[in-house]
Amino acid sequence: MKQRTLKVVADVMGMQTSIAVLKIQAFATEPDLKEWTDLVCPKCGKVPKYSGANYNCGCGESYSWWGKLKRVIKGTVTEVLMPRLLGSGEEAVAKLYKMDIATFSKYVDATKEERGVTVKDEASARNLFKLIVATEKLGNVLIVRYNDTTEEVVALLTQSVSRRVILKNIIPINLLELKETLKIDMSGITEKDIEEAKGFLHIIPEASEETLKINDYRVGALNVTPVSEEKVVELQTILAKAK
Repeated sequence: MKQRTLKVVADVMGMQTSIAVLKIQAFATEPDLKEWTDLVCPKCGKVPKYSGANYNCGCGESYSWWGKLKRVIKGTVTEVLMPRLLGSGEEAVAKLYKMDIATFSKYVDATKEERGVTVKDEASARNLFKLIVATEKLGNVLIVRYNDTTEEVVALLTQSVSRRVILKNIIPINLLELKETLKIDMSGITEKDIEEAKGFLHIIPEASEETLKINDYRVGALNVTPVSEEKVVELQTILAKAK
């Protein structure tokens, strides 16, 4: 996402009222491996040219697939090895950790991707419910670590705004490049602040289902089936059946 300025407005009594002017950007990124490494010929160590679906090197060697090349740190001969961390067909085992939210707020939870969560059995449903209650009511952040094919994954077991249980993969803090961000401390909120927020919220128009839809070129070009609530599994329904 490129940086841009966003003027936030609300239609109030038929008039467009300015609410805030925001500068938006990806607030944190993970370095791209391609920017820090080169794919070189294993025989001579030079960067081959990609031509005609092959990687052709000046030394005479030709490679049909980039995976046959050697990845090295730019400007060096140091090879970047990518050992397999999860075998083919091997079950991924994720270790669970907790951290209180005050401690976790010192770090950056930049989202890499979000994955939906379902459960295989009733015992999993019961335990998952307890974990979500812990994040909602007890001030805990649940951190999950597991190995993917060649990379370690750090994720948060949490909820989306719409109360979907998700696994939010975050950028590991030792790989994170932080941009300028805005942080807020909610601990000092007063009753006056709350009342003023209520009054401010009163002037903002209500959203509808149509607010969540778009009407640009993608609607006609992409054959997407409308969201179905049948795909949503209620955790409480699973727990009720288990009683």
